[in-house]
Amino acid sequence: MESTTLMMKEEEDKDEEDSLLLSPPTTQTQQLLALKGGAKHSRGNVPCSHGEHFSCHLPDIEDVTLKNEWDETETSVDFSPKNWGWIHSIDSMTSVDGPGLRAMIFFQGCQKRCAFCCNPDSLEENVGKKMATEEVFSALETKMTYYRKSGGGITMSGGECMLQYRFVVALAREARARGLTSIIDTAAAGNDMIWDFVLPHIDMVLLCCKSSHPVRYGKITGRPENFGVMLAFLAKLEEYKVPTWLRFVLMSSDDEKFQDIVTDGEEELLGVAALAKMHKRCVKGVEILPYHNFGAFKYKEMNIAYKLEQMKPPSDEVIRRAKRVIEGEGVKVLL
Repeated sequence: MESTTLMMKEEEDKDEEDSLLLSPPTTQTQQLLALKGGAKHSRGNVPCSHGEHFSCHLPDIEDVTLKNEWDETETSVDFSPKNWGWIHSIDSMTSVDGPGLRAMIFFQGCQKRCAFCCNPDSLEENVGKKMATEEVFSALETKMTYYRKSGGGITMSGGECMLQYRFVVALAREARARGLTSIIDTAAAGNDMIWDFVLPHIDMVLLCCKSSHPVRYGKITGRPENFGVMLAFLAKLEEYKVPTWLRFVLMSSDDEKFQDIVTDGEEELLGVAALAKMHKRCVKGVEILPYHNFGAFKYKEMNIAYKLEQMKPPSDEVIRRAKRVIEGEGVKVLL
């Protein structure tokens, strides 16, 4: 009897795993459960024959805890535009953060502590310059003609702009009224309710995925639980078909102390490519961002230890190889 009960329990577990793999994940928890099932299906690091599951390029991730910054059952969240926010700085003219000429608006505040962060002074929340929507656009007034004629607009970055999602919507609505496009440069924060509120106002997303490997993601960001948030956000972008570029910081080093965060390994690169292929309705390609230490001086000024002080930028050969591996999976690469 005991043996029969055990066999029945194993069959139930198998049926549950199969149903998770066959059903489209709709919440962060389901995303991770589906990936766990996929990882077992692919026998650890060995990809399955079809190679389409994101998890086929990942190890088992049972040690990854999943939660969100916001409770998905929260009903007191305000879903009205907020006409002011905390801003770190504004670069009024950039051509590398989306199509056309753009204003880069750096929001203040971020919940992650990424090892390669080049703006450590943008992490603290509720500080910086308090600006109203009209103040932001007043600062950009002399460049408006350039933005419009080039098909450009505003790119909201950070910090993490999605922590101030109500201000994001206010700026995006004003941009659209002025004939400009709106892009968010984000590492994903929020939940389904917040994304449903924000995304109808957004023309493109630049999503910094950090890593396709959940454990490495946690080492890089200091927030392992946010890996599931990133996956759920991608699923929401796919639902809305928002044009998206996956941004990926390429780090390479032979130094033993950096081996848990380097991102130039084939497993990592295949994982990023698989992530893009799984979201074909929204992801247009992968933008490789070679690591740099341009922000190191800020750590010194703030008397903060810079953990990557001895890491060098990846060589041209490492960059070419990363591009070759991702393109070999049929994914467009931007450098």
